[in-house]
Amino acid sequence: MKRTTPLQKYAAQFRYEHKNMNDRFSGVKKHANELSKLLDGMFPKDKKEKEKK
Repeated sequence: MKRTTPLQKYAAQFRYEHKNMNDRFSGVKKHANELSKLLDGMFPKDKKEKEKK
């Protein structure tokens, strides 16, 4: 039976935590993009004025 070193345990825990974190952030990015589109639709004139400056 092969023994698991402390470094292997740490690496496995790090990978597990960050794999799950990426899933959460992808949901946040999706909602942020939807909110951005909504706000751009509400205030299209303000955005055009800022681009000209």
